[in-house]
Amino acid sequence: MPPTTHTSFAALALLCLLAALALLPAAHPLFAQDSTVVRIFDAHPIHFGEAARYDAGGVYGEEGGRIIRRELDLPAFSGPVRITARVLVYSTLQEGGDGDPWDRAGAVMLSIPGMEHIELLKFITGFGGRSDLRQDVSDLASLLSGRRTIRGFVDTWVSPGWKLTFDLIYTPISATANPAWANGVYHNWGMTTPQVGPDKPSVKVNIPPAASQVWLTYYTSGHCTDGTDADEFVSKDNVISVDGVELYRYKPWRSDCKNFRTRNPRSGRWGNTWSSDYSRSGWCPGDIVYPLRLDLSAALTPGPHTIRYAVENIRPADASGTGYWRVSSYLSGAGDVASWRPNRIAIGFESGKIHPVGTPGPVRIDLVDDSGLPVFVAAAEIRISASNPELLFSLDGIVWTNPLDCAITNGSAQIWMKSSSALQTEFTAADLNGLLASPQPLTVTFYDFEVGPDEINLALTAAARADCECNTVSENAQKAIDGSLATKWCCNNGAPDWLELTLPDTAAMNYFVIRHAGAGKAPAGDPGAGDGPGMNSADFTIQLLDSSGSWRNALSVRDNPADQSGSVSYHALPEKVESRQVRLYLTKPDVSRIYEFEIYYRASSPVRLEDVEEGMQPERLQLVGAWPNPFNSSAAIRLFVPELMEVRASIMNSRGQLVAQVANGTLPRGLHTFQWQGRTDAGQAAASGIYYINVLGVDAAGQRSLQVRPITLMR
Repeated sequence: MPPTTHTSFAALALLCLLAALALLPAAHPLFAQDSTVVRIFDAHPIHFGEAARYDAGGVYGEEGGRIIRRELDLPAFSGPVRITARVLVYSTLQEGGDGDPWDRAGAVMLSIPGMEHIELLKFITGFGGRSDLRQDVSDLASLLSGRRTIRGFVDTWVSPGWKLTFDLIYTPISATANPAWANGVYHNWGMTTPQVGPDKPSVKVNIPPAASQVWLTYYTSGHCTDGTDADEFVSKDNVISVDGVELYRYKPWRSDCKNFRTRNPRSGRWGNTWSSDYSRSGWCPGDIVYPLRLDLSAALTPGPHTIRYAVENIRPADASGTGYWRVSSYLSGAGDVASWRPNRIAIGFESGKIHPVGTPGPVRIDLVDDSGLPVFVAAAEIRISASNPELLFSLDGIVWTNPLDCAITNGSAQIWMKSSSALQTEFTAADLNGLLASPQPLTVTFYDFEVGPDEINLALTAAARADCECNTVSENAQKAIDGSLATKWCCNNGAPDWLELTLPDTAAMNYFVIRHAGAGKAPAGDPGAGDGPGMNSADFTIQLLDSSGSWRNALSVRDNPADQSGSVSYHALPEKVESRQVRLYLTKPDVSRIYEFEIYYRASSPVRLEDVEEGMQPERLQLVGAWPNPFNSSAAIRLFVPELMEVRASIMNSRGQLVAQVANGTLPRGLHTFQWQGRTDAGQAAASGIYYINVLGVDAAGQRSLQVRPITLMR
């Protein structure tokens, strides 16, 4: 019998009842004759690698095929309705061929711009088995009609792997009305130790003015990378807090897993005990992950609030593996919210950032109220226009136009912009009905970051070596400088990785291009075919070997985006340097995947790529500026360092108190960019207001330099 600290007998009985219901036959007689069954995925493959191979019938692969996506129209309904999510997921082993024999985390998600993914049904596959699972999602009725995007996910690393069928079943009922509104507020693919602190992870939410009741739905499941007794087999406290007050704490646990043996035909077995029988942190192989549902009406009153989700004592990473938790949450509620109106348009866009020519860049549009947070029940017709006709906008990345008319239905929209030539121009967003205040015109700059065909990539003549190689034949160091996006260097040794290039002779250089995982175009059948933007390297440094035989940092990058915009990164030095040996040192990848590392000397002044202000004095420490300023989500703070020196860059409030530290350490000569995400060092969102960037530098002689500039945060 499991320890009583994990679950009560009443809770265990409820889980057993729910599990029994999940074993009912898969046919539709459970539902009334007037039910509407919407088939969204029909035995569609989910696998690792060769994503495009299985694109069919309006279903498209993402993340190398581990996620499938479909956009479609869901039915409208005029009265109360029961909505059931049903998934049938099975390993292709069930069809007599190859397939995935392991238990894998999975989910079917509703994706709406401006909201976090909402898990309609969260599950764990059986060991190579077949599971037919259901979840009531009637509390999401307000979002489950009209044009929607649905994603299916299985965390598989083999091909072929699984097949997934997914239905939404709508049944009219004579009962209390469905919740009037819903909003996805949190989704985490894998919460680890660094993500948990006194005030993190947290999220800001906006509760409608007329909300009369608010429910929070929370999904959680514990996992580990190495099969040891944490965090899959040792339960941890999950804590939910609102505005700094802890409201709920519990240990998710399942001790009924032996009921699902038929769904786990490939499970290991020791006598009468199967590996799938073991109790686990909130899940069983072959079953759904049951949500926690809390009435938080008393705490989540109308207006803005901060919700903190945390899992305590997650096992930290070590040589053998790490613990992590898959967590998501959404809100739903009652009340007449039809009169909740936004009063202005907010654009999520860094106006000071310089964008690559020809590369689509994301622009988020929010309809917000006085809190600065989206009014997620709002609708409006918005027109995006630019003063230069060469700047184009798109809803889907396929059709491009200027101006662009955009219908916003849930308070937010995601569009894209691009230019085919270098330019600087302005664009604005305007409400076609004239009800919302429009933002001031925003300046956007495009530059031809990509090198031309006549520019010489010095790396092509170099010899390469690395600290490790995933495959010494197909993924060795030389593959990162062979000029082909069909090949890559891969390294996975659980430590910082390095790729070292030795040129035939000392050469002048000032410009570097790194093509990360998302830039790859590996052919079908190659492991690289499954690489995607989410696997891009995050933190890395480009280093040069000096005359003393020491590696010196030429430039450093922190938080390279794990999305399409970070798939190819461009890096310019303020002035040329000369070296024969160059090293790419990667400190924050899961697995390093570099398709190309390129080195150039560009005759035009590359320092202009960094948008340096005129009048910069190259022989003194200088706080160049912050872009954008004011900002509402993230600001890029740029420093020029004239020589090797100790530098500390801090964010201070108006009372001189430390809010956050963005840089602290030894920096080489050059331009350095650091991001401030508008949060304190504890991870808490800083309030709107004026702050001060305080930069202190100390050179080798002990001389101190201090620079201060204001920066304005507007939420």
